[in-house]
Amino acid sequence: MPRIIFTSHLGGIAPEGEPEFPGETVGEVLSAAFAAHPGLGHYIVDDQGCLRKHVIIFADNRNLDRETALTTAVGEDSEVYVLQALSGGRR
Repeated sequence: MPRIIFTSHLGGIAPEGEPEFPGETVGEVLSAAFAAHPGLGHYIVDDQGCLRKHVIIFADNRNLDRETALTTAVGEDSEVYVLQALSGGRR
């Protein structure tokens, strides 16, 4: 099954380590993770099921386009990284 790794900014909400979830697309893998970890999906997708603007997804070392990320096919040995962009800082 594909492995999914969440940014540390989701600590306490996202699963720890590199858990495996079933799915043939990034969206299916994420849906399985959301089902296992209620509340997680709100941080990744909006009410229409689209990726939030501050979320970046890599699959198998490729930065996925926001428009097609959820429909991108993954294999049994795939690694999916879910990152949140940071903003702000010191002035």
